[in-house]
Amino acid sequence: MKKYFTAAAAALICFICCLGFTLACALVPHAAISANALKSADYYDGRELFEHINCSDITDNYADTIWLSIAYRFDSAHPLSSAMKAEFPSGGDMNASDAFISLVKDEYDGSFADYSRYWHGTASLLRLLFVFFDVWGMKILSLAAVVTLSVIYIILLIKRRQYALSIVYVLLFALFRLWNAAVCFEYAPCVIFALLFSIIIMKAHRRGAGETFYMAFFAAAGILTCYFDFLTTETLTFTLPFLTLFLCRRESSAQISIPERAPAAELLFTVKCGGAWFCSYAFMFAAKWGISAVMFGGSTLSETMADAALRISGNIPQEVYGETIGALANNLGELFPISLISSTPGRIIAAAVLFILILCAVYLFRPEGDFDYSLLLLPALALIPAARYVLLRSHSCLHYFFTYRALLPSAAALILFLILGLGFDHRRKRR
Repeated sequence: MKKYFTAAAAALICFICCLGFTLACALVPHAAISANALKSADYYDGRELFEHINCSDITDNYADTIWLSIAYRFDSAHPLSSAMKAEFPSGGDMNASDAFISLVKDEYDGSFADYSRYWHGTASLLRLLFVFFDVWGMKILSLAAVVTLSVIYIILLIKRRQYALSIVYVLLFALFRLWNAAVCFEYAPCVIFALLFSIIIMKAHRRGAGETFYMAFFAAAGILTCYFDFLTTETLTFTLPFLTLFLCRRESSAQISIPERAPAAELLFTVKCGGAWFCSYAFMFAAKWGISAVMFGGSTLSETMADAALRISGNIPQEVYGETIGALANNLGELFPISLISSTPGRIIAAAVLFILILCAVYLFRPEGDFDYSLLLLPALALIPAARYVLLRSHSCLHYFFTYRALLPSAAALILFLILGLGFDHRRKRR
């Protein structure tokens, strides 16, 4: 029970820190951010909501300006209520970018909508960064963070002799265009945290951390993910760090004969870590809804529940295939070579066939002798984003152009399953 109490304590401490950070950032006076806010307004002046950098990359000015508007609307005189309500301009015929410009220049006279169903931790961070940077400086800082963390991650993987994952990550960094995610305030947090958590995992494992630490760590990770994320690629902060941890643990047991290993123990460990992440993530959402309901009335909670239902079921027509099929097909369709297939069912069939072929290849061509069944956790890990797409099918169907990046660890896990399952692991010594 000590492990569970430690995980719960870590989640609670992290929750209190997030709440304190929100209050501290909301107390930043408008006078301290007005100059950089005006520079940021000039940056967005004349820009489209969704700018196509090239045939593939999209700059999401729509999401960015909503978050910047929320950050600008924080009121140091009412820090808690303004941060919890998270208002942004919603009236008139203005789009999000023009509304932000008008708001900063004190020309906005329309109505406001609240976004109280999310924590908007990134908006709190943006409020603080406004003191030092305009939007262009923030984007450079975010890109530098992703690139620097990626380099550190790759170097640590190489030092740990995880050559396969280091090469795979470099290839997937390009395939998933993470540089584009890095310069969007909505997309960047999960990418940054996924890399940061993975680096911490490797350091902790090298120092002999045990199950208690990992459960507490993933509990804190779930809190931070819910706090900073905006329903983008939230599973990324579990799947990439845990994939890294799985390989580190497998490296530590390299000298243990396969029959002596316990795949059931690895499965239980995975469930505990995943459960810690998921429970803390769900708790953080419930805490936000509960605080908002107490502060702004019960109608806020009912509106929040209605919004959650919309993101699950929605009302987006997808011909005869339904939103679940559309959510899976749209996200898979962002990946090469599935992107070459235009048919909605064709994309899903192609992905399913590829998944089955990988499983069959490992089963048919695995090396002689005992098979390490703990490797089956890799394809299971790869299915986590698909479960998310099904659960939040309406949201995933509509916002596939950024939710698809949650598949990065899935692709890495399947490639590694193929490599390790076929015995291409020079460090394995079988007995």
